Amino acid sequence: MSNSKPIFAYYDMRGLGYPIKLELAYLGIDYVDKRYPITQAGLDQYRSDKANLGLDFPNVPYWKHGDINLTETRAILKYIAREEGGGKLMPTDRVGLANAEMLEGVLWDVWWFLINRCYRDTDDVIEELGESPAKFEMLDKFLRNKEWLLGDKISYVDFMLYEILYQYNVYDSEYLGPYGALLKLKANFEGLPAIKKFMASPEYMAAPCYHPLYMRYKAVGLTC
Repeated sequence: MSNSKPIFAYYDMRGLGYPIKLELAYLGIDYVDKRYPITQAGLDQYRSDKANLGLDFPNVPYWKHGDINLTETRAILKYIAREEGGGKLMPTDRVGLANAEMLEGVLWDVWWFLINRCYRDTDDVIEELGESPAKFEMLDKFLRNKEWLLGDKISYVDFMLYEILYQYNVYDSEYLGPYGALLKLKANFEGLPAIKKFMASPEYMAAPCYHPLYMRYKAVGLTC
């Protein structure tokens, strides 16, 4: 393993990168936080950089540490949970691992309902977003009587879920109202000492959630 600091790079927004930043804050990992400005100049900078980053599948977010060069949000999130964090955010039993991977797919679907709404804003994606309450109901039921998605121990999928809840709440402050178990998890997450410390720090970013140059649906907080 390299003795140099890992590098995490993303646009200067929450987007798909923030579950990873929350995970890094929770684990207390020191890293280089490379942010591309959410301007045309920032896009041009990334496009200029990406061919020379040593990435097999150039994209953001990316994670570089020693001989590890990763892209894709879920791959980075799981790698850090398993390797950089000493495994403390990765389930180790068969049932926990199976449920975590199932939940990844469910959460990704729910997240993309909102992302598509913001970046495409067409009738078909508005209709797709209408499917999210059913998913939230199932997640709320799954979480009931548990502190975290996999039980009494926080795991990497809780970081995904928290960021999704945060972004939906920015989209519509009443959206999560019917889902008591999900709201409880959101509050519990924000009450974690490491997360509270991060949220009070200059490094924390409440907004924007999405890239303003690509947004079709404009909403306060999502783009400002």
